[in-house]
Amino acid sequence: MPRSPKAKRTTHKTPVVQPKIIDNVVSTVEIEQPRPATPVQRTRKRVHRRPKYHEKASFLERESFKGLGLDAVERYTTWFPGTTLGESYRIASTIFQAAHQASHETRPVSWGYGYTDGALGHNNTRRVVEMKRLALFRRNIVRAVSAGNRLSLFLTDDNRIFQSGRLFMKQDGCNMWKPVEIKLETPANMVAVEAGHLAAYALDDQGRLYSWGTQIFGQLGHGEELEQEHRIPRLVEGLNGHNVVKISAGNHFAVAITSTGLVFSWGRGCFGQLGNGKVADVSTPTPIEALKDYTVIDIAAGSDHVIGVIVPREAFHRSDQHEESLATEHSVVMVWGQGKHGCLGLGGSSNELLPTEIVFFRGLGAVKAAAGAGHSLVLCRAGAQTFLYAFGGNHLGQLGIASSADHVDMPSFLDEFVNVHVADIGAGAQFSAALTSDGQVFTWGDARYGKTCRADGRTTYVPWSVDLPSNIPSTAFVTQLSVGSYHCLAQLRISGQIDRWRKFSLGGITPALRHEEHNRKEARKLQHKVFLASSSSVILAKYRHSVDCVAVDVT
Repeated sequence: MPRSPKAKRTTHKTPVVQPKIIDNVVSTVEIEQPRPATPVQRTRKRVHRRPKYHEKASFLERESFKGLGLDAVERYTTWFPGTTLGESYRIASTIFQAAHQASHETRPVSWGYGYTDGALGHNNTRRVVEMKRLALFRRNIVRAVSAGNRLSLFLTDDNRIFQSGRLFMKQDGCNMWKPVEIKLETPANMVAVEAGHLAAYALDDQGRLYSWGTQIFGQLGHGEELEQEHRIPRLVEGLNGHNVVKISAGNHFAVAITSTGLVFSWGRGCFGQLGNGKVADVSTPTPIEALKDYTVIDIAAGSDHVIGVIVPREAFHRSDQHEESLATEHSVVMVWGQGKHGCLGLGGSSNELLPTEIVFFRGLGAVKAAAGAGHSLVLCRAGAQTFLYAFGGNHLGQLGIASSADHVDMPSFLDEFVNVHVADIGAGAQFSAALTSDGQVFTWGDARYGKTCRADGRTTYVPWSVDLPSNIPSTAFVTQLSVGSYHCLAQLRISGQIDRWRKFSLGGITPALRHEEHNRKEARKLQHKVFLASSSSVILAKYRHSVDCVAVDVT
């Protein structure tokens, strides 16, 4: 492009008075001197073009973030991403790409009890007191992990399921000590796995549930009452017609959440942990009638009790559902099952055969729960801050409340997490763990067998940060945490940086979907896409929370 000719600078002379002698008389003569030049003002030519599609007012009103529209009055109001289906899909795609890239840099690690059963997957029966990577998955990408009662499950990126630990009563020790691949009878695209006690579960992208293991109390859900073994995953036909979005396994029983917010339970029920008002075993999935007027957001099955975070269905018809997260404003916590050591948080140790609300958590914004062997944890959120509460047995410090009391009947606040953003929690046998939003793991309670990942073996009554081994870079961080009865599994990202999605709540992605968008094919693909890509249960839990609320069929 040729340069434009330089503009001539104009000068302005200013008169200067100098003395001059004429006829012995001093007079003054004005002499003009040049003044500084004034710069020339240049103007650029403006190019006017028609607005693009995403710049039009109609698009901004329909697809922009809530509160960031054209109206200046609403510009600084509270907003949540995903006001419409298009915005939700773009956010899901962004998470998909970030998680897919992160999965190549993530490897599973394990620590804790490894005697006799080899649930740690290191091809031996030793205990591990620090994070140790599994040699088998050096060249495999693991998408999800699950730790149960002396059992571990791994789901790889190429749709293969591996198990290590005890799943059958008569099982060869050599086949338990290292992860062994499980063959499927029919091809299915698995998206999640769950390990229980002598039982394993897998969930595919169509919302169908598969189970295998040892049939004792009906925990496999196949309608069988006699003790027998199933070594190949088998479809749970009792849940046909229901899209399952989450499963949680306890001690010989299991509970599942569907896309419509219903809860099904089956297996052992001697303590009322099935929530049906009886103490009998059930061999097929049965809906919990007491929760039919609620939508379950999160649920956790402990050793013999269950704790869930639910929202009344009537809350979804209120006009303010876009202004504030439903879980934060309307969520309640319900418990049922064995009340040993006050693990139900109701002020006593009696069993509850039906779901009973813990009134303490009204208005506290409960979003997640965890159940162990005789104790429970509840995570609450207020804006960007999180608050953790614990109750139940505490004889080994598993509540983390800096107290040596044998048990606590009512919820107690953990002061150590006041200024820490907790993203995930877990409870095992006399110990607990938490994962923060910056990928750091905290453990507390019984340190035997290396359960709390402490090399000194000291039992702690307050949360302590888990140190990384010397052979792992100090910049590594954890993206997923699964707490079993006596061991833990985690997804450790060796390199990279924490993506910004871990810093914000994604709870408002789908509750704002219009009614006519609920049954679209695009909506059904939303959770599936994030489900497959996300190597972090933290992202998944935040995203699934909203999907479950609106009962969107996204599986």
